[in-house]
Amino acid sequence: MSERATPPAFRRWAYGSSLWLSNKNGIFFGHGTDGQSLAIVPDRDAVVVTTAHQVDVTRLEELVDKAIALLY
Repeated sequence: MSERATPPAFRRWAYGSSLWLSNKNGIFFGHGTDGQSLAIVPDRDAVVVTTAHQVDVTRLEELVDKAIALLY
């Protein structure tokens, strides 16, 4: 994956109620400042949460995307 590529689960498709909807498996996600993220994976009854102080969230998004991939 290139350094600036957006991981598949974090590709923005639609926005509402402060959450983004991914174009992959109906995943909802939100971003906070510097590394806080929330990913809700409804069809796996799963939630992935990160809290960090990470200015460049590219690597963090890759790790969350890998965690989501492991659910499938």
